[in-house]
Amino acid sequence: MGSKPPGCVCFTGCRRPLKFVFEETTIPEIVAVIEPENLASQHVLEKSGFTSEGPRRAYAEEYSGFRITREQWLVANRRVIETS
Repeated sequence: MGSKPPGCVCFTGCRRPLKFVFEETTIPEIVAVIEPENLASQHVLEKSGFTSEGPRRAYAEEYSGFRITREQWLVANRRVIETS
């Protein structure tokens, strides 16, 4: 009854932290690892602008690796990239 699919809540939840990190801090990139079978979470990251980097070893196991840089996020969100 008027409820959103689970991915909608997570997708919204992913965008705000990215906005904060890339507009309010100097952190240059974010790297994420997701269990290979968790396709829903991988889709959320891709919709948020993350790029798949293939398999990545983390926590002594194989995961799907994703990355987004400040520049990628700013361009995707039409922000001006300041250079010094």
